[in-house]
Amino acid sequence: MTYRKYKVVISDDALGMLDAHIEFVSRVSKSAARRLVDAILNDMESLSEMPERCPHYENSFVPPDVYRKLLSNKRYLIIFEITSEAVFVDYIVDTRSDV
Repeated sequence: MTYRKYKVVISDDALGMLDAHIEFVSRVSKSAARRLVDAILNDMESLSEMPERCPHYENSFVPPDVYRKLLSNKRYLIIFEITSEAVFVDYIVDTRSDV
């Protein structure tokens, strides 16, 4: 079975979010920061094949059935949308909470 390949496009905002997360982790461990960036980039690249496998992102602040989500490295939520040609990564959110 062959699957179509999508182009994965990462927004400038998402790259900025990734940079902030990596900078935060690198304060504790440079090697952990390298592993984290590799894991997140690999997960984003995996969206080039079958991005529909990821569930829709449900939130009262976004239109229904537009965005999808992928959990990366157990705590980073990659939020993206799919078009006929590409997957657009719009947000990378750290899901840890102070609560």
